[in-house]
Amino acid sequence: DGSTQPKAHFFSTFFINKLYQDSGRYDYSNVRRWTLPKKLKYDVLRCEKIYVPVHQAVHWVLVEIDVLEKRISYFDSLLGESAVTVKNLKRWIVDEAKNKLNEDWDPDEWEECYPKSIPLQKNGCDCGVFMIKFAEYLSSGAELAFSQKHMDYFRLRLVSDMLEVGVTEED
Repeated sequence: DGSTQPKAHFFSTFFINKLYQDSGRYDYSNVRRWTLPKKLKYDVLRCEKIYVPVHQAVHWVLVEIDVLEKRISYFDSLLGESAVTVKNLKRWIVDEAKNKLNEDWDPDEWEECYPKSIPLQKNGCDCGVFMIKFAEYLSSGAELAFSQKHMDYFRLRLVSDMLEVGVTEED
């Protein structure tokens, strides 16, 4: 249709806080305006995938919402699981479809997954880098072919990328 509809949408780290974590209860109204098509310039539910970074107390994980396959996957480099997070995101997608598309999506059609054959962290400090790499690899369709041994390199690349962006913006 000639639009600039992206294949993936990436939420900020504050999305899940506003959806339910800060108050301890699910509240769609807190995030309803985050995805206004006028604001985004595209429809979030027309993306193939939606990525949600989640901070679980002292640990970062990534949730992938596969809109085409109707699957919500919780990627945790320590293999943890959070039914609360997944169920709240399932509620969000149903509420979002009702609010933005005026469609009734059946939450029971959505599969909840906790992938286990994924790269695992071997320390207590690399979860954020793993979360970023899960998002980068998954959103580009790449196999999750990295491991703990790549984390030092990935950290250097992240710093390099941030510095490069900073220099470019000042030019």
